[in-house]
Amino acid sequence: MTRLYVFCEGQTEQAFADLVLGPHLLSHGIERIHPCLVKATRKRKGSHRGGWIDYGACKQDLLDTMQYDRNRDVYFTTMLDLYRIPSDFPGLAEADIFSNHPENRIALLEAAFSADIGHPSFIPYLQLHEFEAVLFNDVTQFEYLGASDRIISAFQQTVTEFPTPEHINSVDAPSKRIIDVLPGYAKVSDGPELAKLIGLPDIRAKCPHFHAWITKLESLGAAPHMPLQHPDAGL
Repeated sequence: MTRLYVFCEGQTEQAFADLVLGPHLLSHGIERIHPCLVKATRKRKGSHRGGWIDYGACKQDLLDTMQYDRNRDVYFTTMLDLYRIPSDFPGLAEADIFSNHPENRIALLEAAFSADIGHPSFIPYLQLHEFEAVLFNDVTQFEYLGASDRIISAFQQTVTEFPTPEHINSVDAPSKRIIDVLPGYAKVSDGPELAKLIGLPDIRAKCPHFHAWITKLESLGAAPHMPLQHPDAGL
């Protein structure tokens, strides 16, 4: 049985993985997904999950889970924001040369992430720039939250100012742009529901980085499952 762990930055991503991603991947042979909140700190006492403040805690969380679940049909991925990425993330200094080219920057960072984890079944994914960017693929769906025509027009104007919805960031992150005009926006419940209303096909059509990630995940269900060479093999 092919399974997928999705390490999520917060409850919004966790709900999206459960509500939207899981049912979609089921049709591609991924029989079960495990959306889990990434560990935020390395403290043994008082540590909590959710948030994206300590790369070391995230890495250890991934490695611990990989060590715990060593089945050959299991894969691991992430849903973590590029926005406010932790300062101890691998390759961050090298990626600064692409500060004006976020798609190149994220490619370098994901490659560094993959190399640092060093596990054959790990598929790194950093969101460009955060989850709420995908909600700008069809701003008319904000009617679901009671958005007026004026607000929807303002959102549409925002979309026209960027190459893709994924690039929306510059002054304010996508979530802040939403909350500023829709203070009742509930990230955990409203975000995933809006994504479901928009639909994965529309999101993928306008968000190439997100589309590439989903395509990789879809391929896992059809991939030949070979015994994995774990980092501690042979010790």
